Amino acid sequence: MRSPAIVVLILSWTSFEAHSRSNMPGQCKDDTTCRRKAPNYACVSVQTTRERVKDVKQCLPNVHPGDTCTGTTPGLCPSFSTWPTSYKSISSVCAYILPDAKCADDVDEKKKGRVDCLKLPDGSGDSVGVIYGCVDCLVREKRLLFEKKSGSEKLAKLLDYPTIISESCINPNVTDVLCSGQGTCGPKNQGSMNYTCLCNVGYTGKFCQQIDSNRCTNEGQCAAGTCNLTKQECECEEGTTGNQCAFCETSSPKACNGKGNCTMAIRRLPRILSVLNTSTSIASTQSKSISLEKSAPILKENDPRVNKPIVSTPVSSQTKNAPEGFYGTDAQGGTCVCTHGWNGAQCDRPTVRKSTVTPQDEISSASGLQDLNTLIITLILLAFL
Repeated sequence: MRSPAIVVLILSWTSFEAHSRSNMPGQCKDDTTCRRKAPNYACVSVQTTRERVKDVKQCLPNVHPGDTCTGTTPGLCPSFSTWPTSYKSISSVCAYILPDAKCADDVDEKKKGRVDCLKLPDGSGDSVGVIYGCVDCLVREKRLLFEKKSGSEKLAKLLDYPTIISESCINPNVTDVLCSGQGTCGPKNQGSMNYTCLCNVGYTGKFCQQIDSNRCTNEGQCAAGTCNLTKQECECEEGTTGNQCAFCETSSPKACNGKGNCTMAIRRLPRILSVLNTSTSIASTQSKSISLEKSAPILKENDPRVNKPIVSTPVSSQTKNAPEGFYGTDAQGGTCVCTHGWNGAQCDRPTVRKSTVTPQDEISSASGLQDLNTLIITLILLAFL
């Protein structure tokens, strides 16, 4: 017969596992985990030394070369709008990293364990073999969160990523995350140091600040909602509404995560309407976001694409307003005005006031829940003594 202590521990652990899975949609261990969710999905990890985060790996669609940031092709990295608070500030950069394995060349490309690499100048007249990988960025410090004193960290400094990130991927209206939290800061093409925001499906614009549709292919992108991978649409939780679940319901007690007020009186921005072809591949969707102008063109007053600004005027639910840093095409609902210390469309992202990097060299994104597992097993064994 099991002792009460064992029963409590087992029930607690089962509850914890279920809670973790539900709070981290799309989390994966490997590609096999992802294929059980949807065909042609791959498990993509993000390197980080940020505090209180582990298992930073997520399933992303990987149909065409360039859909994900891996190997010798740049592409998308995970997004974490739907994950717990400590993950929401993760900002993904598709960066050049030094591979763990040796690079293949024309002579030994078939040798087991070798990987295909790109060649970059190392500053001494020689070249170094690199691959693409997803890396977290501490936006306030414009710093990639590699393991300290690692070869990849030294390479990042040599390539001057702080300047690249500052000039290419920070929305002036949303300065605590890259690409408005809905895209990846990555190179425009293979081997380039010309970076831009590569947007999640459903978003577009120079900084992925325009909500273009309710489509989703990433379980981490639907703000306070859920991405239905079968329908490829965001499904909103109570208190949220509109495309990408980025708007709030003024009558709901759950609006704005309890950290702000849902209002219909906001200052609206002019926007250009655009609808993506839903049959377009993810890679070509990215190319559309890359080709956008740096800022919206100045349009004449009678241009049908113009939505005239409204300042501090109540608007009906039929009017297309927009949350922090975003503007959209057909979403309805209110906008969250967050209390001090909180950011995000749903006021669910804390303002970063101090370094969130671990004092240790690195928290391994592959370490998972190993420490907690060990503790649970130890307690169960002690219960038998």
